[in-house]
Amino acid sequence: RRLCRDEYLHYMRIREWHDVHSQLRRTAKDMGLKPGQPGSDPDLVHQALLTGLLSHIGLREPDGREFLGARQGKFMVFPGSGLAKKPPRWVMVGELVETTRLWGRTAAKIQPEWAERAGAHLVKHSYSEPHWSAKRGAVMAREKVTLYGIPLVADRLVQYGRIDPVVSRDLFIRHALVQGEWRTHHRFFAENQTMVAEVELLEDRLRRRDLRVDDETLYAFYDERVPAEVVSVRHFDTWWKAARRERPDLMTFDPAMLQQAPVGDPDDEFPREWHSHGQSYALTYAFEPGTDVDGVTVDLPVEQLLTVDDSAFAWHVPGHRIDLVTELIRSLPKKV
Repeated sequence: RRLCRDEYLHYMRIREWHDVHSQLRRTAKDMGLKPGQPGSDPDLVHQALLTGLLSHIGLREPDGREFLGARQGKFMVFPGSGLAKKPPRWVMVGELVETTRLWGRTAAKIQPEWAERAGAHLVKHSYSEPHWSAKRGAVMAREKVTLYGIPLVADRLVQYGRIDPVVSRDLFIRHALVQGEWRTHHRFFAENQTMVAEVELLEDRLRRRDLRVDDETLYAFYDERVPAEVVSVRHFDTWWKAARRERPDLMTFDPAMLQQAPVGDPDDEFPREWHSHGQSYALTYAFEPGTDVDGVTVDLPVEQLLTVDDSAFAWHVPGHRIDLVTELIRSLPKKV
């Protein structure tokens, strides 16, 4: 008593603390628990108390001192608390008292991950914006975690494969395999991309957009072969490592399936080289109406620019001569 009086401490409060400490030590001893080291982190005490006070947590509003509590309730930290003047973002209160308004007494600062971990059986998860991430090689989504209506996590990026494998597999096939939005060294993928590029170059040469099959055909090809449990690059690599030993050509396209209509040899009508005076020059085809590169481009070295017979260019490549002559006839006077 003399010590408490000299130190300006409340004797009965010190007595209560001593009794609680003794009870905890006896209980821990009966349970076979060993006491921690003196000077342990107070956060550990708060985390232990939080398991029984999950409905007494609060999230401070961004523009004030009011806290959002369980079931959309609103309260403020009691003015006598040390946290009243500078309230933290998250608090836990020992009791809620309603007078002129709802007050939270015996407050302590907490972290939202403590509440998420302690209330794992009570929290609710919701997911939005599933999308393919080429960097992570998996389908990602935005996760929102709430406890009694309080948002513990608002916009966390998580892998969506374990949540919705069906949607994740669909996005993986469409973006990674069909559209090529991934980084891989698998041989079949490089061969497939080369075959698709050749068909697209053929479309540019013939100035058509109906030769290459649509993406749904490619999707159906992969969908028939990829197992249901493959939802990411990691899952695919694990499966393909074993599957390619038995069927190495399982994932490789058949060149015939990439064209909707058979096309003969286009080299006669749309050659790959332009010949002039015994020299050959590379031809580049582009089907981009309205741009400068649309049509056929001849690559000429600068030193040979004046030696090429430019009159031959007026006749264009054989495949375009019918259109060329047709337009020349249209440009004549109507009576002619």
